Amino acid sequence: MLRDRTCRILGVLGSLMLCLPCGAQKWRDISWPGIPNGRISSIAVDPVDPNHWLLGAGNGGVWETLDSGKNWWPLSDDWPTLAIGAVTFAPSDPNTIYVGTGEASGPGVTKAGLGLMKSVDGGRTWELLASPTFARSAFKRLRVDRSDAGSVVAATSRGGFGRDSQEGVPGSPPFGIFKSIDGGSTWVRTLTGQATGLEIDPRDFNNQYAALGDQRYPNSLKSDSRGSAFNGLYRSSDGGQTWVLISGPWGPTSATTTSVGRVELAISASNPDTLYASIQVPPNGGRSDTGLLGLYRTDNAWAPTPTWIQIPVKASEQYCNVETSPGLGTYNVGKCGYSHVISVDPSDPDTLFAGGVELWRCANCGKSPSWTADEVRAHPGNGDYHALVWSGSRLISGTDHTISSSTDGGQTWQVHSATLRLMTFFSAALHPAKADFFLAGVRDMGGVVLRTGDDKWEQIFGQRSVGVAEAEVAVSASRPDTEWMGAGLWGLIGRTTDGGQSWVQADGGIDKLGAAFVAPVRICPNNSNVFLTGTYRMWRTDSFFGPAAPPWVANSPPYSGTILEIEYVSSDKTCNTYVYGTSGGTVQLTRDGGRTWIDLDPRKTLPPRPVNGLAFDPSDPNVIYAALSSFDDATPGKPGHVFKTMNALAATPGWVSVSPPLDQPFNVIRVDPRNPKLIYAGSDAGLWRSTDGAATWVHDGVQSGIPNASIYDIQINPDTGVTAVFTYGRGAYGIGIGFPAPPLDAPRPRIIPGPRSPANGATYIAGGLVPGSWAQVLGTNLSGVTRDWDDADFLGLGNNLPTKLSGIEVKVGGVSAAVNYVSPTRIGFQVPSGILPGPPGTVLSSGPVNVQVFRDGVGSNVVSTTGTSSSPGILPVIANEKNYPEAVFLDGMSAGDPANGPSFRKAMPGDVIHLFVTGLFRTTGGIAAQSAAFSDVTVTIGDAVIPADSASLVSPGKFQINFTLPRQFASLPEGDYPVTIQYNGPIGTSSPAIINSDPPGPLVLPIQH
Repeated sequence: MLRDRTCRILGVLGSLMLCLPCGAQKWRDISWPGIPNGRISSIAVDPVDPNHWLLGAGNGGVWETLDSGKNWWPLSDDWPTLAIGAVTFAPSDPNTIYVGTGEASGPGVTKAGLGLMKSVDGGRTWELLASPTFARSAFKRLRVDRSDAGSVVAATSRGGFGRDSQEGVPGSPPFGIFKSIDGGSTWVRTLTGQATGLEIDPRDFNNQYAALGDQRYPNSLKSDSRGSAFNGLYRSSDGGQTWVLISGPWGPTSATTTSVGRVELAISASNPDTLYASIQVPPNGGRSDTGLLGLYRTDNAWAPTPTWIQIPVKASEQYCNVETSPGLGTYNVGKCGYSHVISVDPSDPDTLFAGGVELWRCANCGKSPSWTADEVRAHPGNGDYHALVWSGSRLISGTDHTISSSTDGGQTWQVHSATLRLMTFFSAALHPAKADFFLAGVRDMGGVVLRTGDDKWEQIFGQRSVGVAEAEVAVSASRPDTEWMGAGLWGLIGRTTDGGQSWVQADGGIDKLGAAFVAPVRICPNNSNVFLTGTYRMWRTDSFFGPAAPPWVANSPPYSGTILEIEYVSSDKTCNTYVYGTSGGTVQLTRDGGRTWIDLDPRKTLPPRPVNGLAFDPSDPNVIYAALSSFDDATPGKPGHVFKTMNALAATPGWVSVSPPLDQPFNVIRVDPRNPKLIYAGSDAGLWRSTDGAATWVHDGVQSGIPNASIYDIQINPDTGVTAVFTYGRGAYGIGIGFPAPPLDAPRPRIIPGPRSPANGATYIAGGLVPGSWAQVLGTNLSGVTRDWDDADFLGLGNNLPTKLSGIEVKVGGVSAAVNYVSPTRIGFQVPSGILPGPPGTVLSSGPVNVQVFRDGVGSNVVSTTGTSSSPGILPVIANEKNYPEAVFLDGMSAGDPANGPSFRKAMPGDVIHLFVTGLFRTTGGIAAQSAAFSDVTVTIGDAVIPADSASLVSPGKFQINFTLPRQFASLPEGDYPVTIQYNGPIGTSSPAIINSDPPGPLVLPIQH
């Protein structure tokens, strides 16, 4: 019976967060899969597999599909940030993937990243690079040289932070165009400014266009990159090393006024001399919600002085400046600084797709264009466009809601979002008595959303003339099934008393000056008619759900900044004791319903940073927790993000930092009423939990069921036992949910295609699968256990080898393969007979075959590769990250460095060596007992070519080659010599340059005298 010695390396992925303690709670995903989704910021298509896509979500991480969007898997839930701005494959090596963290979508909604993530094995493992260069910035574009996977150009700009940051990140790095020639490890900035566009001539990587589109006055305001070049179009002819400003009909820029805002670029693949530029009206330091300045085209982009024309765009056709909304008609919305993207049909330089509020197609896109919009709407609801990518003739679009594609020029669309979970929650509310009721406000989704059981959410519009949702929500404690509050952006408030069938505007009397993007609106836990909100001051109503629209009155003196958070003392039945927190770090308390206010930080202990979260200890109102946004270096000498006071009601309260070990913005904090020692804190990098009143913290990450997404709200109901966490980009998660758990789906395995998967199990290259040889597939979720086969697996099989191991099967060309090793990331199998025509032997033949893994009957993606009659490889032994051949001496010792263990010794001249290989020629698979002698085999060690003494097939798929190490090595230097084999001429040639293992490296035989 076959028993191969197996050497494996177990990779351990280190976590940047604290590990979850054993036995900790598990969170359950309660997201709304499919539509709506969060913002799709970037899409990439594998250059060799049109069904293999990656998408980057603004705050939802990187997702992968291997079947053109039918099924998606998250790749990045355990990354230290899920803010993604750019994703790309290296055209010359699709296993090399670059991901720029930090999303550059425009002012107020961006998220800063931590650097560049890179994979060299098709997304199986990732490395964080260039943090000193890119941390706290945001990526807009990544472009890789078509012939050099290590040559990369990046466009970056300002990144935001926290729940309501309208400014740039403190301590942000320089922005602009950067270049790397070493695969992203080191970078040089070659153009300074807020980069919004980057296009490469597909014929010549040296020819490049870039665009700068700062939303503020040049070189003057906070977070601008000092020394920035003027906004505009720039061109390079030396691969992005140097840049020249390109003039056009948009006009010149001065030191105080810029002529352009955000600039989007698109180059024609079929005629790279054609370039389009779509340009926003420059805000020049004002609001960023400006419209389209113009669409421009040149047909001599690389001439010394390109000539440009302006393409006519009617007011009704301005893709990033017009929105059609049911019930409201058509109205202007200047969104060119936020949702703005263009792309050229790769087969026709005169067809342009332009996305903004809607997606338009411009045919004959020159001086006499024809614009159409309705038939190219690529999503089933309203949504802004951020990404357009081509896969052959298929156009793929990414919006605020979904990812879709069209194969007929935008006439019809297929939605690919069914298995995505990217909801961007702003806030939520729980029912006082029902554990299966969740009301929520979701980014870019009109109305409130409601979940009342099972896995079903519904969108509740009511009257669309009242702009509720995208913000705060609340549920009445006295009539929770019908009375709700739904707020809108910038301080708008709506009310329903019939469960969302109709809404009335309910913010009369509020001066919205200074209101936050998502202004706080709070319902008193002891009286559902008492509501508070904040702008530049506090506002209160005591009859919110009364018969008439509620009147609001000022409830505090004016404040010079913005109120971000409000919290009641739950033990005060009169609703007169509450606090608010501001953008400048102030915390104010009233005990008399707003008549007088007390500064809770008279000693100025708290950092002067935004107070996003406040929470009272429900058993002791003297204890307050505060969660602060931004970063420590914004307030030198005052670090920390979570603070606690034990004497809030004293004359001079004192605060101490009780912060988790993380310098990231914190957005929300909650105390569990059932256990005041249990504290939850939500950050831009996931959930933190304390069980001892914030003395110590643990990070609840993917081990407990929650990705490291930005968390914007946490809701706890002690009566129903529900605790729910709402993320901004990766859905919602809960404990104590009231509806039955869905049936456990069988885990879906996934094969990672690439040079080493599926591949000959010895060479680990895509040299073809040989019937009877040993091979491997790499992937994720392939198995729930790690083990080799053992005696029990052979019971009752006779001479047959087991084709199922711990529920794992592999089929090659539809034929079951023998399986000898399973793990979550690798399966070892024997290529079955019958995948190639003809009997076993040495006649060279090949043909396409499909490989699929089944885990407990659930099939993985299908990966196509080549079946062949010869693909020789030496079986490896991997010790201390060095790759030796599986070679055995007559005394039973193995060839290798004795430092690896007592079973190894180095080879000496005159030694007889048994070398084990696979894949020399086609044999019968699946049968235990085989043997066959053959000839014409040579072994090359270094420069020495050694004829084999004998060669034979000794067990299924395993060949033994016997040779004698020649005496000539007595005169050669001692050391490690690469080993290759050659069988029957060129058919069986193998080379040390392509005999790789994991980690890659040649197989070497250590020789001594």
